[in-house]
Amino acid sequence: MTTEELLKPRYKVIANYPNTVLLMNDIIELRYSVQLPQSKEYVNIGFAGVRVWHEEELKRYPHLFKKLEWWEERSADELPKYIKVKDTGHYTNENDKKWKQSGEVVETKNEIDSLYFYLPATLEEFNSQSK
Repeated sequence: MTTEELLKPRYKVIANYPNTVLLMNDIIELRYSVQLPQSKEYVNIGFAGVRVWHEEELKRYPHLFKKLEWWEERSADELPKYIKVKDTGHYTNENDKKWKQSGEVVETKNEIDSLYFYLPATLEEFNSQSK
């Protein structure tokens, strides 16, 4: 998956509600950004079940939909080969880390850390830090 794909918003259905075709644990991926008519504002939307979901709508119901972090509910195969620390911008690659517990934590040579502190990165970004 690309960095952009990994960072697209996703929401998990965490409770049942009337008249839905979605099931508990379904994931709604907001893959598209569209401009609202007669506005400069862009909104994130995605398709799930038989309808279009608007991110603002999902945010209104936190008891029904949980916003997922970029690494949550992903297999190790979907996780990036390169990551960077959010605060410092330092990059690391797959040779320096191992995914643990279905991708929720990363083990590097010196520590075990939560992926909350990281963002996905690319080979180009990793190579650029040494220049």
